[in-house]
Amino acid sequence: MDQYIHSKSFLITGLFTAAITLAGCGGGGSDPASDPIVSPTSRGIITGFGSTYINGVKYETDDSEFDVDDDDTASQDDLRIGHICTVYGTINGDGVTGTADKISCDNDIQGPISNKTPDGLDSSIGTMDILGTTIEVTADTRFEDSMTFDNFADGDCAEVSGFTTDSGISATFIEKQSDCDEIEITGEIADLTDSSFTVRGVTVNYGGTTELEDDIELIDGLYVEVKGGLDPADNTAVLAEKIEAEEDGKGEDEEEFETQGIVSGYVAGENGEATFILNSITVKVDATTEISPSSLDLSAEPEVEVEGYWQDGVLIAEEIEQKGKKIKIHAVTSSADATAGTITFTFGNTDVVVRVNHQTEMEDETAAEEDPLTLTNFAEGGGDFVELEAYNDGSADINAVELHRKDIDEIKIVAPVENAVEETQTVTLLGAEFDLTAADLKDEEGTAMAVADFFEALTEGVFIRLKDSENDTVIDKAELED
Repeated sequence: MDQYIHSKSFLITGLFTAAITLAGCGGGGSDPASDPIVSPTSRGIITGFGSTYINGVKYETDDSEFDVDDDDTASQDDLRIGHICTVYGTINGDGVTGTADKISCDNDIQGPISNKTPDGLDSSIGTMDILGTTIEVTADTRFEDSMTFDNFADGDCAEVSGFTTDSGISATFIEKQSDCDEIEITGEIADLTDSSFTVRGVTVNYGGTTELEDDIELIDGLYVEVKGGLDPADNTAVLAEKIEAEEDGKGEDEEEFETQGIVSGYVAGENGEATFILNSITVKVDATTEISPSSLDLSAEPEVEVEGYWQDGVLIAEEIEQKGKKIKIHAVTSSADATAGTITFTFGNTDVVVRVNHQTEMEDETAAEEDPLTLTNFAEGGGDFVELEAYNDGSADINAVELHRKDIDEIKIVAPVENAVEETQTVTLLGAEFDLTAADLKDEEGTAMAVADFFEALTEGVFIRLKDSENDTVIDKAELED
């Protein structure tokens, strides 16, 4: 699906100290345009295959090594969409393709479920606890074997990958286990004593029978994986059988790095500086950091992608981009206002206004090829066909992060549902009402759906895709977005 490939240019800035060694240098030259420009360590969520997509980059994996849940004999077949993985490799100059030397994936926690609580409006999402850690299950959470949140109950054992948040873990992938004989938890050691420490707030008790792989020295801040069982004296604590140091994905000073996750622990400083935690990584923001959209409130704990470089174990952020599902509008503008920094689309009798600023990536793909493209190049009275991606910042504003002017094509809108009425077969997106009576209705996999089933799925906030293939103001396709 097109959501797996991001058109965003991968801007590499900062300092580089590591030399890039090119294989097969037998005296012949190489094509600079195709050479890798940096060897980053990248950590993020798998979003697609046909190679492996992580953080919007398509990594070739023909010669890659795989380490999945401590199995270094694993293959790409053991990866799943939703796994959070670390990539060691190179990114090409186009910014969207690369080669993975190694892909390492591990779950964050495995243990018994308790306090399962479905959402009051949608039983397919909700929360559950594992060892006192709150696991948030969202519409974006993937499950093994086509299971759903409904298939889990208190007492079941689950393996979870996800993004660390202030409240626990936002699950990206969940797999049911046959039993809970083995408990696993991964993270940084904290509150270390001679007999215990915590990982992700979970107490780990250890002693003389605990195996310390490679005779590691336990210290606060060490990134480890703990395996064991429930402590008979405290069934919310782990009695460690084995503790091993894990790769935390951190690189050497000045090495480039990109990662994706949910902001936690935000602390504002002076002169535009701030710090926050992203999956156990401390990220530093300063006045030079490019943030998209510019209105993004990091203290609101959004999901973001960060690109930057390492300095003393801290990720210095050069770019921060909001992630998650984007609003997409492929349509003809009805007006443009360069002074106000807005473009407007009209659907029915409703105007949808989108803000454009200096951080919006703009490209002209028409015959005019105006470069740089700015709003002054747009007709004030409308008539320009554009493809844009945007975020809603939580207010009434929609902020464009990418805008491409193109030759006219089919109308497409991807946005969250605000209201849906089965009786009239109408749906409201971006404040505008759309008639779906002539539309083919399909689920995320492209399978046809009955009207009643389709509208039952249209709870508030669910993303759907509408298409007007003939540009005749009639919506002929409506699909649930994966």
